[in-house]
Amino acid sequence: MPGWEDSGENHVGLIGPGSTSQYTALYRGGTELNTADGSFVQADVDAGRAGHRLVTTTRRTAGYPYSTATTTA
Repeated sequence: MPGWEDSGENHVGLIGPGSTSQYTALYRGGTELNTADGSFVQADVDAGRAGHRLVTTTRRTAGYPYSTATTTA
């Protein structure tokens, strides 16, 4: 899940090295299944119905005067 992108079609923001970080977590109900640095997280999930939520938080600390942090769920 990209942390940033512009308004154009098929334009995905990229996370580069340096002052940008991204943390992603996957939840089933209220239980955290797994977390990872970056935009990719992997986890085994049980069969059956349940609510799942993917949350990613991205931060920029230098060189970006606008939109320095996003949290998407």
